[in-house]
Amino acid sequence: MGPRRRTSQGMGRVELMMWVGQEGVSMPEFISTNIALIVLVGIVLVGLLGVGLKDVLRFSVTRAWAISGVCFQQSIRRRVLWLTPLVILGVLTVAQFQKPIDPQDAVRQTTSCWWRS
Repeated sequence: MGPRRRTSQGMGRVELMMWVGQEGVSMPEFISTNIALIVLVGIVLVGLLGVGLKDVLRFSVTRAWAISGVCFQQSIRRRVLWLTPLVILGVLTVAQFQKPIDPQDAVRQTTSCWWRS
């Protein structure tokens, strides 16, 4: 009898993966270059259709619009929404007081001030 040929029967999962890699079986190039995107789409589909299908079917655009309207009114009432434009104005004012070396440095200083606020 010749040398015993390995088969996939009786192998553990790790051994099978190592065996497939040794034999030179590789994934198509499209799959290997986009594996992260394929996994992401798979997770989203399982989450939306597998786990949350009942919730997706119950979703109502009018209800979501009504809730967003109430949230907007509450933010105006509590004066929270006015804070964002004031912060933007403050950041731009501070950025104008800095002395840039060149136009690229001006943009760099403005964005660095923005991220620090």
